[in-house]
Amino acid sequence: MQYMRLRSLIESPEDALGGAFTRIASELPGDSGSVQFRVVGDGDDDEPRFWSASAGAAARAAATEEPALEIVAKAETYRRMVDGSYSPLEAFLDGRMRVRGDIELGKQLLKRLGQPGGITDVC
Repeated sequence: MQYMRLRSLIESPEDALGGAFTRIASELPGDSGSVQFRVVGDGDDDEPRFWSASAGAAARAAATEEPALEIVAKAETYRRMVDGSYSPLEAFLDGRMRVRGDIELGKQLLKRLGQPGGITDVC
């Protein structure tokens, strides 16, 4: 058995991560608070880029002090996860993704966005 992967959240090869983050936001429960996606180590200046998502909407934003959930990864790791080729759980276990905050919210999102089958817990 393998870890659950996300169903593809990329509509076309040119689809930006922002589009995938918007599709993730559409799966957030209304009372979940915000999810912050921090994209690190991508670009010439290596400054992190942030997207904030809440129920139904996602937008590039400044860093949020206390999001309900923060997910940190490089752009390439995000791309592999949202195209369905790399499990978020594998990314976490491989040290390619960090998670801070409401882990239960993260598990809910994985179950809502995941492909059928696969393990959804690491312990």
